[in-house]
Amino acid sequence: MDLDTIPPGVFGPSLTGRCKKSSACPSGMHRGDALWSGNPDHAIFTCKPEKEVNSTMNDIKSFAVALFVLIGLPTIASACPDYSAYGAEYSYTGDQLYQPRSFSVIAGGSNNLRNCPVREDGYVTTPPDFTFSLRDMGNYRLEIEVESDCDAILLVNSADGSWFYDDDSRGNLDPVINLRGSWHLDGYVDVWVGTFDGEYCDATLEIETWDN
Repeated sequence: MDLDTIPPGVFGPSLTGRCKKSSACPSGMHRGDALWSGNPDHAIFTCKPEKEVNSTMNDIKSFAVALFVLIGLPTIASACPDYSAYGAEYSYTGDQLYQPRSFSVIAGGSNNLRNCPVREDGYVTTPPDFTFSLRDMGNYRLEIEVESDCDAILLVNSADGSWFYDDDSRGNLDPVINLRGSWHLDGYVDVWVGTFDGEYCDATLEIETWDN
């Protein structure tokens, strides 16, 4: 089922302002919450006014680290991870990711996932650290892993809106997540690099494709 063939009235009188998660919203808009999920490749999402790309998240985290050291107290969590916001943006095909790509990041955040619908252990920021726009991923498995100086956690929202979480599967208190299927990977994949106990530390995110 495509946007142009959805029966009238399914989402009210008009589809204006709505888009698929696996494709770009109209100019000046970004994807929001899911409205329908039948065929995962045609999950329909609201489109909202575009927000500024989260290009300074590491600076914000660095300030939070300084504040933590200054007052000796963790920042109070006030929100949850929001996949309608953007992290640092990168675009790749499955072939391009056959060569590993690494990204420096400060792991951590002020939002306690136990207070959020995700209901896992760890702390992350509200916007994702990274937003990957991926295509031609159907023949590959995507490995997403973190190497850090602390007990890092990994949170991923896939192209179809599914949540994935890991804590220590990579070993040495570091996480790894493997995703398969074009419904998970063709589109926007948002990634949060958090920490188990709310501290902040230097970390490296690496993503790589493997034969499925």
